[in-house]
Amino acid sequence: MRAGSSCKVEYRLFPTLDGTEAGRERWVAVEGTIVVGPTGQPVRWLGITRDITARKQAADKLEKSEREIRGLLEALPVAIYMTDPAGYVTYCNAAAVALWGLNPEPGTSRYCGSWKLYRP
Repeated sequence: MRAGSSCKVEYRLFPTLDGTEAGRERWVAVEGTIVVGPTGQPVRWLGITRDITARKQAADKLEKSEREIRGLLEALPVAIYMTDPAGYVTYCNAAAVALWGLNPEPGTSRYCGSWKLYRP
């Protein structure tokens, strides 16, 4: 910071108990740059502080939803797997691993369990 570099930081704030928003959590993002004078010493801070509470709350809600969906997929007794457009496995549940007899590594394994077909 003393060399005139910039920074970006996110903070979680808790208002005091005597405030009108007692106990309400807020998030802020602070971005700025230190301005140095001719001697190389910091003389000014140029920056901005933004309220990012809504973005943080949405991200937390999305993360919770994804955890719940993954929990549901793991609990299903059927083999489920997903791949990206290139065919790399991005997710597979325990039933898929049991069916295939292999545990593909997400993001690095190209795999499809359909080659292992069974006759009734």
